[in-house]
Amino acid sequence: MPHFVATGISKELEKHVSEIEFLFADPDIIGQVLAHPRNKVKWAQSTFAGLDALFKAIDKLHQLPDVLISRQTGGFGQKMGEYVIGQIIARERKFDIMRDLQKQKSFDGYKFYMCMFY
Repeated sequence: MPHFVATGISKELEKHVSEIEFLFADPDIIGQVLAHPRNKVKWAQSTFAGLDALFKAIDKLHQLPDVLISRQTGGFGQKMGEYVIGQIIARERKFDIMRDLQKQKSFDGYKFYMCMFY
């Protein structure tokens, strides 16, 4: 079975749509493949954790598909938390100003001190 990386249903994907039984894709791709008259999908795994985009894609179909559909859960919680904490630290410690000073090769200790505490 061919493997595809697609951001939209392409001519290449369309040629092989009848061979796809298991689909791992973004909700819009899932909707496009399920809407294709030759699809043989038995199971589709969404790359999104939320359901809104998946329901929008399914709502565009003329009838509900007889397909097992699952979504991504639990995979991003810690990563998102770490990202948010990192952004808070960067904002509070004014990393953007410090980066600009480094680009200017301005290593005046007073400027860095002022960035950190004021």
